[in-house]
Amino acid sequence: MNQENSDRRRDYTVNRPVQVVYTTTWLASITLLLVLAMLSYNCFQLNDRLQDLDVNVLGMNGFILLGVLAAFLVVISLGLCVYAIVMTHRMLGSSFRIKTVLQEMRKGNWSERAKLRDGDYFLDVAHELNSFMDEHNPQSKEKSETDQSVETDDEAKS
Repeated sequence: MNQENSDRRRDYTVNRPVQVVYTTTWLASITLLLVLAMLSYNCFQLNDRLQDLDVNVLGMNGFILLGVLAAFLVVISLGLCVYAIVMTHRMLGSSFRIKTVLQEMRKGNWSERAKLRDGDYFLDVAHELNSFMDEHNPQSKEKSETDQSVETDDEAKS
């Protein structure tokens, strides 16, 4: 029982920058929706009170106000969609590239490299994968063994 508790993962953040960005995005989206809901409610309450007093503020009625709020919500939603697409390309594109390199390694092609763009996530994973491939590449081991045997032959001749 005690062994099970010691094997559990203690750190709940796997990739802190990614998790911070996604958590912030979700919190910002929820906050934006709550603010828009409260703003809409208050604007309609104000509009009803002004109509009770027979005051016409800038000739606005409820439908115009609702249209402005809907347009604002559409613009914000489109912005969030573009942001989500960019973020998923940064994350999924790099993971797809790493997966492709691993498949090539399995086929025996150790010359393939995990090349990612500067803004992509998992740059550290790609760097570690490239380092692993450099250290464990069977072709480079054969080449280094051949180079060593050539050096040994040269030394023996001297």
